[in-house]
Amino acid sequence: MKLHGLLKRLRAELRKWNKNSFGWCHTNIETIKRKIGTLQDAEQSNEVLVLEDNLQIELDEQLKRMEIKWRQKAKQKWLPEGDANTKYFHLTAILQSKSNFIHSIRAREGYTVTEWDLIGCAVEYMSNTISNSVNEELALIPSPDEIKDTVFAMAAFKSPRPDDFPSSLFKQYWHIVGEKVVEAVTFFFSFGILPPAINHTYITLIPKNQTAHLVEQFRSISLCNTIYKVISKIIANKIHPHLEKIISPFQIAFVPGRNINENSIISQEIMHYLHNKKGKKRYMAIKIDLSKAYDHVEWPFLLGLLKAVGFCEIVVQWISQCIHTASFSILINRKAFDYFRPSRGIRQGDPPSPYLFIIYAQFLSRRLLHEESLGNLKGIKVRGASWVWPDIVKSARTLQLGICLPVSMRSALKIWEDPWIPSIDSYKPTKPPNPNPNWPLMVKDLIDRSGNMWKLDLITKMFPGAIVNEIRKIQIPDLLEPINPFWAPSKSGKFSTKAVFSFENAHHIFLKCPFIERILMRSKWQVRLTAWSHLSLREWFMEIFKSNSKDFPDCNTQQEFLSSWAITLEHIWRIRNEKIHGKEIQDLESIAKIIHNNTADHYAVHVSQKFKVLTNEEWAPPPLGWIKVNTDIALKNDKCFAAVIARDHNTFVIRSAATEIFVYSASLAELRAIRIAAELLHRIEADQVIFESDSLEAVKWIKGNVEMADIAALTDVRKVKKI
Repeated sequence: MKLHGLLKRLRAELRKWNKNSFGWCHTNIETIKRKIGTLQDAEQSNEVLVLEDNLQIELDEQLKRMEIKWRQKAKQKWLPEGDANTKYFHLTAILQSKSNFIHSIRAREGYTVTEWDLIGCAVEYMSNTISNSVNEELALIPSPDEIKDTVFAMAAFKSPRPDDFPSSLFKQYWHIVGEKVVEAVTFFFSFGILPPAINHTYITLIPKNQTAHLVEQFRSISLCNTIYKVISKIIANKIHPHLEKIISPFQIAFVPGRNINENSIISQEIMHYLHNKKGKKRYMAIKIDLSKAYDHVEWPFLLGLLKAVGFCEIVVQWISQCIHTASFSILINRKAFDYFRPSRGIRQGDPPSPYLFIIYAQFLSRRLLHEESLGNLKGIKVRGASWVWPDIVKSARTLQLGICLPVSMRSALKIWEDPWIPSIDSYKPTKPPNPNPNWPLMVKDLIDRSGNMWKLDLITKMFPGAIVNEIRKIQIPDLLEPINPFWAPSKSGKFSTKAVFSFENAHHIFLKCPFIERILMRSKWQVRLTAWSHLSLREWFMEIFKSNSKDFPDCNTQQEFLSSWAITLEHIWRIRNEKIHGKEIQDLESIAKIIHNNTADHYAVHVSQKFKVLTNEEWAPPPLGWIKVNTDIALKNDKCFAAVIARDHNTFVIRSAATEIFVYSASLAELRAIRIAAELLHRIEADQVIFESDSLEAVKWIKGNVEMADIAALTDVRKVKKI
């Protein structure tokens, strides 16, 4: 409540300061322009020139304020902070305002209500899997760094909420407000008490289409206070990694690693079967309308379910406070109407809401499965599937092409015949014309069993240097680790509809198409494809970069090149999609011009001064008796190195190490550095260790569910967790 009171007083003072010090920007701009015009018409003198210069400086300042105003109104993220006070931002803000303006709504009974009558209409319409160890992790009070990271991860400018303060204010003035924010958030997680004033929310109605006039044609969005958003985001981040343990595999919305498209295809098949089924025996399907489901969630039932799946008392108390202390005002055409407290429902736009709703729906799934097990419900066996299934059958070849087999000392993989190197074409090395008869034929014979590592001397003799590097990136799992085939095009190693949509031969799209070569030749760097068509896409990009290095006198020119090629490749992909969907393709000159203009825009943003939130991060020693380990990586000339340093509370270096590593990505390199650090400290039997890394993804892999990590990260994650 102390923080809420401070923010309330600050808001009043800021409004007074804005009115007294700045007034109306538009009026000020017109006044200054008139004064400049008068001076330009007057007889020129040194005094007149000085006055004109001062007025011009004042005009620039007023225009800059107008730019910030329109940019915030437009809420655009394209070319972040890079555009000026242009017509684009004006039109974006005006169109957004007009598209969201509500002229009237037709109520359920059929009568139409106007703006002032909307209040009543809108109010009426709005009106044991978790283990002990997981609960211990969930119940931890967030650290000041975690709270700060949550604030800084929030979008800078969003629609107005009751407190009127965007997250950008907290970011830019963290050195002033940070301590109070941490104090308020820590108080909630320590005592499970949320002041109702912090949890007041605006509900705004967003038209689903341009002609919306029925209540059902508007989508309600909750606009929460920034401090509450920080609290709810932390709760959501705590729950998110554990959803897979709670939610059955039949529920796939909002669960990491699952894709709702898979159930959509099944639904299409079932409905096609029901529509075309002949005979006397009939079936039925029940369609559940979820349009208002969020508003009908019963709180006692939801909290009971959370306890039933195993959430500890303090976590349930946090969620209970978030839903019980909520109050609402309806925001219509930028005006807040009425005030009411709900007795059920969860908010759309609140970070934990999707996860709470899917847990709520889990009860229905389990009840249906229970009834099926008792024989009270029976499923449908689909015969004569629709057009979707033949396409899936035809795509079986695609599935087969993406399968890769895991390397292990227990596996019987053949070096030249089986797919086992996930980072090369076809996933298997090309067999030389006359291989040495003394070379092994099995992959397991390339492994040094004593050290669980590759026989470097042997693979160097058998394979080209590029293939040797790719083999060295493959982590050899321990004997007891599970080994299963995986789908290489997917980072998770799991086949899904989402992954298969992106599985296409990039080598053909970007390197073999004559039309694409003509586009590339019209770029500033005039690159030809023929010289590099035998390379992989990654190798091709690196070769182009090297061949143009002479054109990079400074970092800005290099940035222009990178922007140009990123935009070019993105535009090529767009052309490919338009061609597939039967759209007319523009001529080469028009395409080249679009790419050139987009590159110029991005380059201009890069070199111009941008709004930045400055942070001052300093290394802090660990507590007495603890060791702090810092890890980092460096990339140079296509090589990767990891460095580790461990220090005590007196900043004395306990251990350090640096080594070259072979990995597929920067995140995997950061993870490998953490593993090296863990092994280093394990050898000296250190048990009170703090690990610091600047890779959020690597930390999430280690702290989260192992199975949700990148397939290439599994061995390192398991090793770190084991230590």
